[in-house]
Amino acid sequence: MAISEGLQRDRAVDESGNQLSVFNRVGARPFNKQEAERMYKLDGKLFTVSDEPPGPPNEMKAGGGVDPVKAARIKELEEELGRERNPAKKKKLQEELDTLKKEVESGAGDGGKAEKIKELEDAIGRERNPAKWTTPSTSPHSPRTDFSTSSHVIPTPASG
Repeated sequence: MAISEGLQRDRAVDESGNQLSVFNRVGARPFNKQEAERMYKLDGKLFTVSDEPPGPPNEMKAGGGVDPVKAARIKELEEELGRERNPAKKKKLQEELDTLKKEVESGAGDGGKAEKIKELEDAIGRERNPAKWTTPSTSPHSPRTDFSTSSHVIPTPASG
């Protein structure tokens, strides 16, 4: 003799408030009025949108650009370098210009913004794909993350 389990079903409510039957979902129930209102009311008022923009668009500014003071100094040094005739002074100006350009390229003169951006990008990467960012653990109780060199050999059936 066998007894089968009854069909698991749940109930839901459609847009009109009519009850529907939903199969294979366990633990859900229809929203009551208060719970449903939280989805379409904001501070007790019906949440609506309009086709009109709320105001003029915000002006976009380039973030992380070259410091205007350094950009002006680079331009000034390049002009000075073009006018200078003394080889010793020209060499000194060129060294200063090269140093300043390297600072701008590496982001060293941005007040640490480049490092902060890299740190935030890494944090986002770790959050989005934690498996990629895990480091192999040496604890015998933690799961392995590096399977490139396996210490266990799985026997295979002998062929032929």
